[in-house]
Amino acid sequence: MNEDTTNQNVTPANEEQGKQEAQEQPKAPKVEGVDSDALLGKLKKRIGKEQSEKNQYKDEVDRLKAQIEELEGSTDKKKSVKELSDDDKSRDELAAKDKRIQELQNQLIIFPM
Repeated sequence: MNEDTTNQNVTPANEEQGKQEAQEQPKAPKVEGVDSDALLGKLKKRIGKEQSEKNQYKDEVDRLKAQIEELEGSTDKKKSVKELSDDDKSRDELAAKDKRIQELQNQLIIFPM
């Protein structure tokens, strides 16, 4: 029964009136002395410039984030003071052994058997 009442309200005259109202929507008033095409061009240029700056800043932020991650990762790979000290000690011991071997080889040359 509700369908019958809604169909009764919609008549061809009502449909045409609704279409005319939709077509008669208020348009932006024209202002004397303003060239809308030039204004639109300026606004498009400004938006393009701002978008390009935004993209440049985004690229720079991404580059800096990558650099930060790289630097933080390199600190994880660094050796502790104790490890560096142990490496220095073992290097010194090897150098001392090499020096002693060289001295012994020189003595063998001086005193051949």
